[in-house]
Amino acid sequence: MPVSEATKTYQYVMTADECQLFNLLRRLEDDAIDIFTIHNDPRLKQKLNLLINAEGRMIGSYEVDPAHIIQEFARVGIQCLPQLLVETPTMENSNWLMPTSPGNDVVDADKCEYRDDRDSISDTRAVTDEDSTQLNSHQHLTWEVVRNEVIPASVKEVCFLVDEKTLGSSLEQDLKDQFPGIKVSSSVHALNSPAKADLPTREHPRGVKTMTIEMDDVECTKDPDLEQRIREQYPWAAVTCGADTTISLEEVTQDDQQASCQVKNADPFEHLRDLAGYAIETPSTQELECYEPKILEGWSGLEPARKMDVAHARAIQAHYGEVVDGGGCGPCLERGYNCKAYGQVFRDLAVTQLGHACQNCRLRDVTCDLGPPTPRVTPPPTARHHTDLQVDTGIADPVLVTESMLTPSSIATNKPSVTSRTSTGDTESRVGSVMGVSRIEEDHGSKTESRSPSVMGSTMSAPSSAILSLAESIGLNLSPHFGKTICSMYAQLHRDREVRPYVARLYKLQDYYSNLITLYTLVYKQGEFDLAYIVLLRFQKTNYSKIGSLPVIELALNAFKHLPTDSPLCKWFTILYSFLWGTQADGHYQEFTQDHPDLDPLALAKLLYAVAYVRDPFIEGHDAAVLSRWCDVHDHEEGSEDHRFCESMQVGLKLSREEAVRKDEERLLAEAKERVVRYGSQRPDNRADSIRPSPSINGKRKAESSLARPTKKSKRGAHGVSR
Repeated sequence: MPVSEATKTYQYVMTADECQLFNLLRRLEDDAIDIFTIHNDPRLKQKLNLLINAEGRMIGSYEVDPAHIIQEFARVGIQCLPQLLVETPTMENSNWLMPTSPGNDVVDADKCEYRDDRDSISDTRAVTDEDSTQLNSHQHLTWEVVRNEVIPASVKEVCFLVDEKTLGSSLEQDLKDQFPGIKVSSSVHALNSPAKADLPTREHPRGVKTMTIEMDDVECTKDPDLEQRIREQYPWAAVTCGADTTISLEEVTQDDQQASCQVKNADPFEHLRDLAGYAIETPSTQELECYEPKILEGWSGLEPARKMDVAHARAIQAHYGEVVDGGGCGPCLERGYNCKAYGQVFRDLAVTQLGHACQNCRLRDVTCDLGPPTPRVTPPPTARHHTDLQVDTGIADPVLVTESMLTPSSIATNKPSVTSRTSTGDTESRVGSVMGVSRIEEDHGSKTESRSPSVMGSTMSAPSSAILSLAESIGLNLSPHFGKTICSMYAQLHRDREVRPYVARLYKLQDYYSNLITLYTLVYKQGEFDLAYIVLLRFQKTNYSKIGSLPVIELALNAFKHLPTDSPLCKWFTILYSFLWGTQADGHYQEFTQDHPDLDPLALAKLLYAVAYVRDPFIEGHDAAVLSRWCDVHDHEEGSEDHRFCESMQVGLKLSREEAVRKDEERLLAEAKERVVRYGSQRPDNRADSIRPSPSINGKRKAESSLARPTKKSKRGAHGVSR
């Protein structure tokens, strides 16, 4: 250390150990002189606490001055040495409860008394220039002060680990009396385990009607046993893990809750454990009041089988169920309940037969018509995204039907070609057609529990039973669930003379179309043409309430398979597919049949001929269009031998391509002049024979009617339809 002229020096007689200590301090000052000369740094004004612990025993907590940290550490070392030498510290003689303030007091190691011993090492100021400081006396702190002020707030519990022999003795009670609030244990495992209730009770505490404990998903993930411990501690309470589950079985209408749910717990062993708990534990009073019908005999008065049904319902509602597709079972559809059943992971288990009934039917003790789940069938869309082309720009492979079916009528007149907007298939919807359902049931017949319509009709009204028998007689093989839906729609149609509109969150669009087509087929076959007319109007309105997705071709063929081709629904399908079906989007015939391998050939032939018949008057071009495509079926290059041979064969034709084009242009000009003479410059309204072809847009044109042969509107009562 550099010594200036103003610095006072002292001489001491020291032992060898004291000399070694002072030499060490001098070397430290020489090596880090910059650090030792800093006195005004604000960081040296921080509060610094020094905690000293000896093999788990707290020696003391001391506050030191950062500006003189070396001297302060020396002072603390002298102070804590007597406490380190004490063999059995007590509250009376222990110094770990005596935080001291910074100062220059030191303790004599032999007499343990405070005295002022500042010198040139601990302080460069002379002793005679300063006032002597008073000794700090011992201040004993109570356990309440230590617990509230010394122990950090993050410490939730203080536990004393003692020998097993101490437990139950007077020493344990003395510790609890001397240190209120502590825990005394003899094992580390007991320290890590959460505290449990002294005596769990299955009865409700007095004044508590019901209690629902909602567990934190994060904490349940950290501690998998947490939920079980809570259930054991509060067996009479409803325990849920997550904010969206509830044990209450209060039925919810479909209008109040979205039909979406996921199985929250897919562990079958957890399910068995919870199922046993639901069967043994008495439901809360509030939960029992929600049951319909109410359990008047009380939980203890129920038969074991009835308790198991309720236990299954509670398990489905709480953790292990998912909302049933298609709106639910028949009883739930009739009452507007939210239908939930066991998730797929539990239905696939071969070792446990949990049944297929929903939670509401189990609770109400009624027969549920839910059967084993069938795999979803998603066919390719009937029309794909594509660039629209004119109908007369390509020739598809012929349909394998009789020639007479594909021969156009000789009296059909040639009119401008038309197509209209392209409809993209509903790629997210599954086929809900009757044909698709029956095929699935045949493929999985050995695994399903289907019932005949006659059996299902035994619990229904006479009209519902009759319409199911009719469906069976005409070949509509309805699944139990599908049959319940149709019966519900038929009952409402008879009662209210209306069909409920499409609701996106309750049905898939193609499933709703399938329901309407099946319902129309049955009432039409039964001769109830007034009801068929109501269904037809709902079908038409739905087509133009959800623009952009045609009913899939499987559904159209269901109508042509079971209904006459001149029935109003088949006529409407013909109109839809004639003007909105982009056939070129499905490719050639081979591609089309690959995408739709299970189409009925006869029904397909009926639909295709009907579409061709309607489209015929709108095809333009005539001979000019045919001759311009003369070489479309050839495979020759320009200037080749085959090309020259092809041109030679065109010589001598009674109608050349140039002549055909000229005649077609003259025809169009004559029709235009006739229109001008007939209507002048005014465009007539509401005249079907006045519509002229509109300019081509993206290869498609707006649909219009024939000029030469205006079609006569058929009345609503035609073909036996009456009001």
